[in-house]
Amino acid sequence: MAWDHFDQLGEPRDHVRNGAAKTMLDQLAWWATALRTARAADAARLEGTTR
Repeated sequence: MAWDHFDQLGEPRDHVRNGAAKTMLDQLAWWATALRTARAADAARLEGTTR
């Protein structure tokens, strides 16, 4: 079960997986920022054109 992966203080027992999860979440945050920026730039570019 999920709670088997945490100690009594709520800390993860497997620090390698914890590091991998942090890396994955950091990458996800980077992609979210990059996509948000690109969408905003695209929206600004499209405002100046007619469809």
